[in-house]
Amino acid sequence: MPSPTPLNLTITDPTERLLVEQALAFARELRRTASASPDGRVLRNAESFCVVQGREFLRTALATVVQAEADAVEKKGSRPDAVPAEPDATTKAATTAKS
Repeated sequence: MPSPTPLNLTITDPTERLLVEQALAFARELRRTASASPDGRVLRNAESFCVVQGREFLRTALATVVQAEADAVEKKGSRPDAVPAEPDATTKAATTAKS
């Protein structure tokens, strides 16, 4: 395997940092799983790892992003409640009569 070229990433927030770190850990553990598998079991073990750990990675990614959004909304404050219209209020502007 050729020597990897350095990769420069700009991480813009803690959510991105966590997901990048987890993706890197996922890739490394997948490689270890495949390398440690006996002949004839590499694909099966690697696939099994991807299904189980991939679901966990996606679950964590989803939870992290949703929680970050919830925290942002909470920080801004909730939206004001809707104000009901008066029952007799008209919703159209008055039209002018043409002569």
